[in-house]
Amino acid sequence: MQNLYSVKAVKRFIGREGHGFNADLYLNNNKIAFVYDDASGGEINFQFEDPQLENDFQGFAVLTLGAEFDPYSMAEILVNDMVNESLQRKDLKALLAKKTVCKDKDGLFTFNNKFKGNEAAITDHVATQETGAIILNALAFDDAFKLYVGA
Repeated sequence: MQNLYSVKAVKRFIGREGHGFNADLYLNNNKIAFVYDDASGGEINFQFEDPQLENDFQGFAVLTLGAEFDPYSMAEILVNDMVNESLQRKDLKALLAKKTVCKDKDGLFTFNNKFKGNEAAITDHVATQETGAIILNALAFDDAFKLYVGA
């Protein structure tokens, strides 16, 4: 079984030096650490339940991202990327629930009306008036997310 790391229960806040977060780090759906950036300008803090789990995560970070820096720094970069992706996914989910989101060659644009319940009218409008645009609401979430972050 492949080891799959993820973050859950991500919360963000504003601290002294900018934006901070706290989150739970999971390995294969088992919580292994509490992670936080207190927005004080320092490093990300890890509170692992077992030192070996910390070593394993640092090793995974180096394997995933390369060894540009020390293993602790690579673990920081990896968890920061995971938190940012989690927050972007949450933001997109909320946006898709409230508006119709489209992408064309120039980037993203939205319609104030929800896609759900108005699918035929919006699809017809986009096909005739917004040539080449893709309606993100009509895609599988992971496909919509790829377009969203690529915009």
